[in-house]
Amino acid sequence: MPRKPDERKPEKRKPDERLPDERQPGERQNERQNERQPDKSQPHKSQPDKSLWIGLTGGIASGKSTVARLLFSHGLAVIDADEIAREVVAPGTEGLAAVAQAFGKTILKENGELDRTSLGREVFADEKKREVLENLLHPRIQRRVAELRAKFGAIAPVIIYDVPLLFEKNLASQFDGIVVVICRPEQQVQRLMARTGLSRGEADQRIRSQGPLGDKVKKANWVVDNSGTVEDLERQVEALAKELKTKIPADPKSTPKPKKR
Repeated sequence: MPRKPDERKPEKRKPDERLPDERQPGERQNERQNERQPDKSQPHKSQPDKSLWIGLTGGIASGKSTVARLLFSHGLAVIDADEIAREVVAPGTEGLAAVAQAFGKTILKENGELDRTSLGREVFADEKKREVLENLLHPRIQRRVAELRAKFGAIAPVIIYDVPLLFEKNLASQFDGIVVVICRPEQQVQRLMARTGLSRGEADQRIRSQGPLGDKVKKANWVVDNSGTVEDLERQVEALAKELKTKIPADPKSTPKPKKR
């Protein structure tokens, strides 16, 4: 079962499973990640607000996206905030035009796409610029999330919203439960450096830009520890998926609140 970090049993870790966002652009999954639809083999007749709305978060490079993919493999609907963030700044969108106006055309590639590496280095070095970017993207992301939630609500008893800044953006109160993914601090740094090519200092800076992971754990209903083997992670997520499926509310006014572990 998902557990708190102090309950972890030491074990030798197998080679890390690559996170989805570590893939090169040409390796991305064919399906649109921000619209991962649930298993329709068991029809669900609920309205959108009757589905269990679960927030999934964790520190950068903690393995949150891997957990989301595993939950999806167990038949749960997943909405991916990171992929929606890419969608709202795709070439030709109002979102990209707004970002280019705020930060200048130097953050665009020659083909007109957003240069995420260039923009990332700029905003993570300046908190005010990061706030400007978040204020530009957040409303657009939330509108798209609302659309997808309404779409999935008619067929999905449980919807997972995979969102990095859940607590930082004060979104916690909207969820029926929150899952936090953790790993050891050094693992987090090394994974981030390997995934992005950042220096140690840059990786530390990005991790510090998010809220402390310990604070998130205190507010979680479930904690998934991604410090061990891939098999251990899979066992935890399987148990979590089964538990979530037992908490499907019959009436949105009586949505059960999962107990903290």
